[in-house]
Amino acid sequence: MFQVFVLLVLPFWTSAYSYKGDKNVQKQVKILQNTVNELRDLVHVQKQRNDFLELEIVKTRNEMEQMKEIHLYDIRNLNSRVSNLELIEAKYNRVLKTLKRNYTDIKKYVYPINSRLWRLEKIHTAMMEVPQGLRNLSDANSSVDKEKSENGNRDVNRIQKRLLTPLISPSTSHNGIAFYAYMSSILRSPSPEHVLVFDVAKTNIGNAYHPNTGVFMVPESGVYVFTWTFRIGAINDHSIQLIVNREDVGTVYLQTIDGVDAEATGIVVAHVNAGDDVFVRTHPQLKIGTGHYINSNTFGRSSFAGWKIF
Repeated sequence: MFQVFVLLVLPFWTSAYSYKGDKNVQKQVKILQNTVNELRDLVHVQKQRNDFLELEIVKTRNEMEQMKEIHLYDIRNLNSRVSNLELIEAKYNRVLKTLKRNYTDIKKYVYPINSRLWRLEKIHTAMMEVPQGLRNLSDANSSVDKEKSENGNRDVNRIQKRLLTPLISPSTSHNGIAFYAYMSSILRSPSPEHVLVFDVAKTNIGNAYHPNTGVFMVPESGVYVFTWTFRIGAINDHSIQLIVNREDVGTVYLQTIDGVDAEATGIVVAHVNAGDDVFVRTHPQLKIGTGHYINSNTFGRSSFAGWKIF
């Protein structure tokens, strides 16, 4: 801008000096010179401001680059921490799965161990009663010797027959063995090999069914009838097994459709031995979806029952 102004004014300025006598022209030239000087100063000041602004821009750009590097470094650190946390999460998920499997395995052995413990307690109680029986036997033998010495062999057969009479009371099977129990509430998302606990025992003749574990501990060998019923909600599927010790002796599968609840019943006639454990569980190879459940209420009970035939 300044150069253009000088080019426009310079011809008039030069011609003005040719008229030295004209004071007005000289005065105008002087005014123009002052104006040119002021413009030159303004241009200089503007240049200084531009230089300052350029320096500030460069400084700001450098600061932004530094901040960018810092933020990139922080982002890289955060990504690294997130990756480490994901690895830790995956590790804990594996540990959790292992613990769940171990819990399932342990739970499978808890019920048989409880049943064995119950039988050992019965054996212990019976053994505590043996000394009294032995004393009775010793007294009876002494009675035999005395009667043999006094009366000869006349009553030996009668006494020996009395000694052969069992000391243990006869079986209570004449009272029968039978049980019936049902679930008092809903069972949600049971895991594979989950033992179903029918906690309300309405009938328990012989007290061989244990409602706290869901296990029927066979008190006498013989042929028994076992039946189980389970009720499930809509769009569910379940497979329920009857187990004797570790053996699957009966399985029932049920799958429902949308909007329809249903129930299924299984029945088994089996010879079982005294001390065997009989219970109902979910199938080990059927994975139950989240939200699936076994229902039991006043409109339909999930139940377990059994009785001895002979």
